[in-house]
Amino acid sequence: MATGQNAEFIRIENIVKKFGEVTAVQNISLNIHQGEVFCLLGGSGSGKSTLLRMLAGFDAPTEGRIIIDGDDISGKPPERLPVNMMFQSYALFPHMTVAKNIGYGLRRDGVSKAETKQRVDEILEMVKLTPFADRKPSQLSGGQRQRVALARCIVKRPKVLMLDEPLGALDKKLREETQQELLKIQQELGLTYIVVTHDQEEAMTMADRIGIMNLGQIVQVGPPRELYEQPNSMFIADFVGSLNKFPGSVLGQEDGRTVVRLSEDLVLKIETPFEHNTGEDVMLTTRPEKLEVFPEGSSDQPATQNVVSGTVKFVGYMGEQTNYTVDVGGGIEVRVAEQNHHMSTKVTIARGDTVRVAWPARASHLFAA
Repeated sequence: MATGQNAEFIRIENIVKKFGEVTAVQNISLNIHQGEVFCLLGGSGSGKSTLLRMLAGFDAPTEGRIIIDGDDISGKPPERLPVNMMFQSYALFPHMTVAKNIGYGLRRDGVSKAETKQRVDEILEMVKLTPFADRKPSQLSGGQRQRVALARCIVKRPKVLMLDEPLGALDKKLREETQQELLKIQQELGLTYIVVTHDQEEAMTMADRIGIMNLGQIVQVGPPRELYEQPNSMFIADFVGSLNKFPGSVLGQEDGRTVVRLSEDLVLKIETPFEHNTGEDVMLTTRPEKLEVFPEGSSDQPATQNVVSGTVKFVGYMGEQTNYTVDVGGGIEVRVAEQNHHMSTKVTIARGDTVRVAWPARASHLFAA
């Protein structure tokens, strides 16, 4: 986000949405910055689409208000709002050409033919669809139809573009290309994006900040790195990315670190900003990619505070990385994910081998059990 942008461009103040006896959105307050890509991330039924529909004017809040660029939009119809919304279905007119689909909203708003043509031509060039201007939607690929839907939204120059699961219908390669295209257009036009998705990878790739929703509430807001590396709850830690989870109890403090017993033979030292009482039951979590595995007897010496021995139960070569599952005793299995940066002695690790797992003190989090 560039310096000088309005940090309260969109203000959501104590928003509640009820459908009969069901509360879909529970007292949410949130600021969204101008020129920001903000993602609402959550599972089905978390309330993210309901919140987006209120921001777009399709639903009125039961309580609270929404302010965009100083204007209270609560209760105003969608056509009077400085926003546009792109749905996953695209909803293109099959009988219209690409150019006519893109210019439909301008024509309906009474924009002159000359200005409509100029703006449509500019957008066609921006989304790389100029050669397809006279084609019908049925003559386009899925990715091209997605770009037509995007162009139709941004040609009206909204202050805010809202995208509801925008890339769900695309395959992985095309989804990655379209993500980059969406961000390039957002930066060129200085638009504010609000993206609703259940796809963690999509949110982490696109967002400046993410608001994670659960049961109608936003439970943590922050940049992708902060949510991943510093989750504020067990729910966030488990929801974002892959996770090892182990129940344990606190033995005490040593050299500024918390000492945790996971089993009779497995004691680890954890760096944590929170105080934990001796004897407290905790859940220890760690990301698979934060750990390393070493063949037993190798000359490599892991430079970490925790090193445990175990037996390899699973090896999965994924190309860019190799996944291991290691039984470290006491009924505990640890998942390790290592990037294949270069060939090494680790290529010989196989099921049944004895290995060491290196466990950095800073790589784990503790939560109340």
